[in-house]
Order: sequence, then structure tokens, then C-alpha cells
Amino acid sequence: MSTLSSSPSTAPSTPRLHALDLSEIRSLIAQYLSKQDLAHCVLVSQSWSQSFLPNYWHTVSVSSHKLARCHASALEHHGRHVRWLSAGRIKETSVFNQPSISRLQRLEVSTCEYREDDGRECLQEIVQRNQSTLVSFSWRCLGRDTSVGRPFRLWVPMLSGLDKLVEVELSNWSFSRLDFVRVLIECPVLRRVKLVVLEELVGNGSGWVDGYSLTNGSNNGDGNTNNNTNSCDLPHGDESSLLTFRHGRLQRIEFSGTFIPSLLHHVPTIEQLHLTHIRRGANYGRIAHQINDLSHFSSLAHLTTFTEWITHMDYMKLVGITSHLVHFEGLVPSLAMNDFLKLILQEHAGTMEHLVVLNESYEPSFTQFNMWQFLESCPQLVTLEISFPLDQCMAHRSLTDNTGKYFEPTKEWACHSLRRLQLRIRDMDPKSPMDQIPFDLCVDRLFPPEGKRDNKRRTRSALERLILERLSELEKLEHLHIGSGWYKLPAMTHACGRGG
Repeated sequence: MSTLSSSPSTAPSTPRLHALDLSEIRSLIAQYLSKQDLAHCVLVSQSWSQSFLPNYWHTVSVSSHKLARCHASALEHHGRHVRWLSAGRIKETSVFNQPSISRLQRLEVSTCEYREDDGRECLQEIVQRNQSTLVSFSWRCLGRDTSVGRPFRLWVPMLSGLDKLVEVELSNWSFSRLDFVRVLIECPVLRRVKLVVLEELVGNGSGWVDGYSLTNGSNNGDGNTNNNTNSCDLPHGDESSLLTFRHGRLQRIEFSGTFIPSLLHHVPTIEQLHLTHIRRGANYGRIAHQINDLSHFSSLAHLTTFTEWITHMDYMKLVGITSHLVHFEGLVPSLAMNDFLKLILQEHAGTMEHLVVLNESYEPSFTQFNMWQFLESCPQLVTLEISFPLDQCMAHRSLTDNTGKYFEPTKEWACHSLRRLQLRIRDMDPKSPMDQIPFDLCVDRLFPPEGKRDNKRRTRSALERLILERLSELEKLEHLHIGSGWYKLPAMTHACGRGG
């Protein structure tokens, strides 16, 4: 009689699955790895290579001394993964002009216009091949056209058909008003425009200006042929219709250079206007002329002016075109400071969230501004930074004996959402410096009421006690600068009040 074996069954065991065995997990991890780490991961195995290669080739930045790393054969196989290309001078990187690179989303490139060996045709082929996916385009022109003494004319057909383009940056070009309008027409969903160190061709964009043909650029007026060709005969209507064109989707425009071009008429819906690095001697008369012909910008809410080279009158016109200013950062002309602060308080107290004035000093006029009114009248304030001394904004002079009398915060501050505050409180009263205020605020926030020091023993001026009470009520305040550097305040853990 046979006996059954008592040995346990040997069922096949299920292999354990590691998280990195899942291609979805590897693809998520790849988004956070550096280029070098991605290269290492590609070499692990074939399955890892398929997961990490798209991120490895996603962004390609090429300089002249690294061209050997981008072989045409590699781009032929992996070019479909390239989404962001920073190509430097296109003449040196024509290796990217091949059918495999057809899904670019961002393109940054430089050209030296109208030189036979600089590859403008190559760039145009790359742009047109990717026109259905390109959302950001940065185009810089190297050099100047010595025959007319200005940067080369912008070649508008380069941007033809870019109906998905959202952001464009154009650097070191000459262009006319009609050139800009045609760019807007070719890019109907454009949201952001940055114009850097440009020169505007006088007039609307047709005819002769300073011996220069604005339509074809085929002759510079002295019989010499100029290859600065710009096809302006686009089928978008005559000049009169182009001059009345309005782009309905542009939200942000930034100027940097020596002038403000005549473009504001065509972008009435912009929400952000940035004047950055405007050079001394810039022509602001044009912007004043544009503003005189404009009604209020109903959408303009962010204004940045990193320049002082503008007259008092032109600056106030610029600020006055906004109907509900939310964000301001920049320099204010000294003579316009009082009028600027009064305008912000009168017109934008209910909407202002971020006010950053970068002037380190200014020349006050006879009528002074009471800075406390900002804190008492602006309920939406999140950031308030005033860098210059407050001697003239916290005090007024008696007409009889010329003695200084300080304004005091008479009402409760309305800015309960304030998170970042810079005011030169420390030295506003030479007889009673207020260095202790940040330390006392930290103590109030860290210790319960029964564990605090008895501050009644410390001699304080009435103004210092009042300011400390107001600051103690700002529960969301995180950063404070009273004139001796920034302090990071601890989080409010309990309701704290201040007496004495």
C-alpha cells in the first residue's frame, strides 16, 4: 500500500514588484532629476532608458564649445523629445534643422541679420516646422546695420502663422508701429511681450524716414542697395485699418532700453506694464502723447517702473491711466513722490495689495504726506516697503516756529492681511529710537501673556507704545524692517495684546 507524501506543496512564488519597476513611477521621478542624473538612469537598462530619455532630451541648451555633444544622428532618433531649445547663434546650431525636431514649445535663438552665412532661412524653417506647438519665442539680433546707424529691421514673416504663441521676447531690433501690429495679428493668443533695447522707426511704418525705406528697405536713400528686406505687404488690410487694430488678449508688456514705443493704443487689455532698466536720456514724450489719447486702462493692475528718468508730469500721467492698481514696484521721481502717494491713497486705497517704493532718498516738497494713512486706509495691503527715511512723511512743520510735530497713527490699521512691512520707524524720532520694537514683537508671539516681561518698567514714548500696539494687532505679519534690517517674526500662536 502506497503512502501519500507529507511534504508541503511547492507552488510557484509570485515575484516581488519594486516601485521603480513601474514606468509611471520612473517618469514621475524623472521630472525632478538633473541632466547628469538622467544620463546615468538612461544607461541602467532598456526599460529605464525609455522612461528617462524624454526628460533627458526635453531641454537642450547649446553653446559654441559644446556643439560636439549634439550629433545629427542622435537628434534624428531623439529629436521628437526636445521641447525647449536654447540654440545660441542659429548659424552654429543648424544641426537642429531636421524633421525630427517638430514639437518645440520654447525656442531661444540669436541671429546676425542679413549676413549670408548666418542661417536666417534655417531659423525660419525651424520656426515654421514647430508653429503648431511653439508657445514661447525669444529672438535676439546681434550687431547693427551700419548703413543706417541703427539695429536691423525686425523681419515680421519669421513670426507668421504662430497662432499658438503665448510669449515673445525681441531684443536689439528696429521696428515700426505697423511691424508690431502685424506681429500681434500673426499671434492672436499672445499674452506676454518683452521688448529689449529696441529702436522705433519714426512714422507708421511706410514711406521714407531719414533716407530709409520703411516698407521694403531696398534703398537707403543714397543709391546704395540695402538687403534689410521686410515684407510688409501682408494681407491684413490697409494701413488705416492696421492703425486701429486692437489685440484683445495681451496681458503683460515689458520695455527695456531707451524709449517707450508707440504701442499702447493696440493693447488696451494689458494687465501688467513693466518699464525695466530704462536708460538715462530715454524719450518719454512718446508715452505722454500716447497717454493723452487714451482713456483709463480698465484692466491695468500691475505697474513696474525701475527708472527715475522721467518728468514729474509724464510720470503722474502714467500712473493716472490705471483705474484699479493692485501691484506697484519701482522708483518714483523725487518731485513726484508726494503726488504719487496721494494719488495711490485717493484712487487705489481699496485695491492696493503690494506697494514697493525703491527710492532710498527723495527731496520732499513743502506739503508733506502722512504715511500712517496707508496703514489706516488700505485693507488689502499684503506688502508695504518704503526704503527712504520717514522724517518728512511722519512729521509736519509748524508754520510759526518751524518746529517738527510728528503725525501719529490715530486710527486702527485696516491692513490685517499685511505680511511684509518696511518703514524707517527706527530713526523717525531721534530722541527715542525704537530698536526694541522687533524684539518685543517676538516676545509677544512666543510667550503666553503670563510669561511676558513687565514692559511698564521700560521708558517708552507715547508714539512708540502706540506703534507697538498697532504692530501687535497684525497677526499675519511675517517680515518686518524698521531701519536696521529684516526680522523674521515667529508665527502667532495665541492672541496677544499689549498694555503699556
